Amino acid sequence: MTDADVLAEAGKLANPGPGLYQQTTEIVSAEVPGAAPEQADRLRDQLSGIEKKSARLCVTEEQAAAGFQQLLKEIADGLNGMECGFTAFEASPPRMNATLACTGAGEAKAGLKMAGTTSADGYDVTMDLDASGPHIAGGSMTMRMKVVSQRTGDCPSPGSTELPPEVER
Repeated sequence: MTDADVLAEAGKLANPGPGLYQQTTEIVSAEVPGAAPEQADRLRDQLSGIEKKSARLCVTEEQAAAGFQQLLKEIADGLNGMECGFTAFEASPPRMNATLACTGAGEAKAGLKMAGTTSADGYDVTMDLDASGPHIAGGSMTMRMKVVSQRTGDCPSPGSTELPPEVER
């Protein structure tokens, strides 16, 4: 698929509304089938810090107007230094499904599938990653992540002391 095809399809989805969002990212599973047990344990330890991460984000009017298209462009621009491209993208609001193929240095390859729902008040997306390459213990890994973002209200005005330090703009 061309970038224009993906962006046109993504344009069918409702743009997120401006405001304050609570976003939770959770690693549901991570497997390294060919790795030695101590290597697999080390990976699980590294991922334990991000197994369930929550953040509050302030989406501006400008970001909301760009919709999900900017996020999809950033994903397609690359994962961990890999070059990625959409091989499929389908939007039937509120549902969306996408598949990306990525390649990187040293014969690194990755496939990413995303499926979920989007609305003006947030999104709920599950991502499945399959990666292989010499940089991965055991040669390959799979990971499932779930990202949920829900609008919780309006953003505090700029310079306001209402905005806790953990809120990203």
